[in-house]
Parts: sequence; structure tokens; C-alpha cells
Amino acid sequence: MLEHKKYISILYKQKQLIKNKCSDCEWLHVCNGSCMGLNYMQNHDFTELNTKQCEYNKRLLEGIYERIKNIDITRKDLYNPYFLATLKKNCYYSLDEIYKIEEEIKNNA
Repeated sequence: MLEHKKYISILYKQKQLIKNKCSDCEWLHVCNGSCMGLNYMQNHDFTELNTKQCEYNKRLLEGIYERIKNIDITRKDLYNPYFLATLKKNCYYSLDEIYKIEEEIKNNA
């Protein structure tokens, strides 16, 4: 199935859709153009994004970002250890940690 001409054509159309409609979106690296099936439901030729899903994804990701951007993962007493482990595993740094790293780099330069 993964090598079938129709499937490859659909993948190509989805990639073109992302290139044409999503290239300036700050969340593209997370959402990757949304669900192919939802885009297909919007337009069978993959020339339009599912705008409702796109807006939902943006709001969701912005909300998540606002909630976690200042979490200090060194404060193990405040957060669920599984949550902290997930953040650490995914190379999460809070804004405070990033500022500290930048300051150290400036001081050592």
C-alpha cells in the first residue's frame, strides 16, 4: 500500500498543500499540516487545509506553550515526576533556564 501510485500521489499533494499553505506557520514543525484525512474531507484535491482543524491546532499549541514556557524542571516538588521526565526527555528548557544559559555563554565569551 505504501508504494501504491495513488498513495504516493496523495502524499505529494499533502506536501504541496503544506508548502503552499503552511510554510509561514510557527507551528508547522509540530502539526506538519494537520491530519491528511481531515484535509481530504475539506477538499479531495488537497488544495485547501481543514481551516477549523488548523485554527484548533494553533489555539491548542499556543495554550500548551503558554502553560509550560516558565516551568522550572528543577522544582521536583511542584510537578508530577512523569510530566517532568517527559519534558526532560524532549529536551525542554524553560525560558529562565535559557536566559541562564545565554548569560553563562556571554560571561565565558
